[in-house]
Amino acid sequence: MIPKTPSFIKHLKRIQFFTLMPLSLNSRSFFTVSCTYTFWTIITLIFNVLHHWVPELALQWDDTGPFSASLYFLMKIIYSALPAIYLTTTIRNRFKLERSTKRLLRVLRMLGMWTYPMHVSCIVFLAFYGIALAGFMLQVIGLFYSKTTEILPFIDVVLWHLLAIYIISWSFQFVYTVRTIQECYAKLPQTIAEELNLYFHIFHRLIDISADTNEFYDIPVSITLTLFLLNFVDYTNVAFSGVQLPLGQQLFLYLATISCIAMLTCILSSCHLASAQANCCNDQLLKHLDHTKNPAFQDHPHLIIHLCAKKDLEFKAFKSFTINYDLGSSMIAAYLTYVIVMFQLDHPPSTSSLAPDTMDYNSTLPVNSSLTAENII
Repeated sequence: MIPKTPSFIKHLKRIQFFTLMPLSLNSRSFFTVSCTYTFWTIITLIFNVLHHWVPELALQWDDTGPFSASLYFLMKIIYSALPAIYLTTTIRNRFKLERSTKRLLRVLRMLGMWTYPMHVSCIVFLAFYGIALAGFMLQVIGLFYSKTTEILPFIDVVLWHLLAIYIISWSFQFVYTVRTIQECYAKLPQTIAEELNLYFHIFHRLIDISADTNEFYDIPVSITLTLFLLNFVDYTNVAFSGVQLPLGQQLFLYLATISCIAMLTCILSSCHLASAQANCCNDQLLKHLDHTKNPAFQDHPHLIIHLCAKKDLEFKAFKSFTINYDLGSSMIAAYLTYVIVMFQLDHPPSTSSLAPDTMDYNSTLPVNSSLTAENII
């Protein structure tokens, strides 16, 4: 007996429950939560800029320099301002996402994937997300019981973590949707020999679903990738600054770094493998075209259109950068360049023992034994 609720919706609701986002596919709940987040985000941004960020920015400018202070201010702006912009723009795209979800459910029914287990990478993403969430909670609890913590920094840290959780939750749903699309493409070649029209229909429908999904989740995924890179740079700056942190903060930094690496790998690998799987479907179509002797297959009217269109499956960040392993390599190269520069600044080359101001120039001049005072005269 086929269950009434598909596995895609069950897993999505379970993900939203664990990520503290019980929005489901209800437009009314989405609108209520989004407006609430938008309002408090704008209020928090204005309040922190006026009363908290300016003095802290000036203090960090004096302690660690302009680069670290600018990086700190940039991270604060990303955490607090862009979620509000994202929420005000995605309210319009919510109905498009619901339409794409219904299309994806039809594709899952056509491919016999109404029920399926959750992908391993999504389980790993959820596990590391839970670890990071536990680290956030421990840090908030530690600040709450700390006697030296003031109320304004405590509220700022709590809101910062809540916004980070909110943004990463959207990225998690994006990863799960992309993995589902990849599994659909993995099963799609089975329809080539059975019904070619069904193959073309599902292939192009998945392309449209992917485009709508990328458009809806573009800003949170882009923010997540940017914040991960900035966090790595910030952690490296802390390591090179020589500041002795308490043991709890050190453990939190290690935990956050490992979680960021794991979640970043899941995002990059999901998009890259989904694109590769779509290209693999076209490769298998060409192989079947080479080996088949059926003239009806070779003269199919949609075949030429499909091959000439060459629609590639791509997921982009900021509508510009393709999310794949190449983007990950570029991020690693940028990070390693920063580490090398920081290492050179932290370990300057040793000066020579014969400094210009201490050298005995008379002792360094060559002496000619035949050139004496008498010969010169």
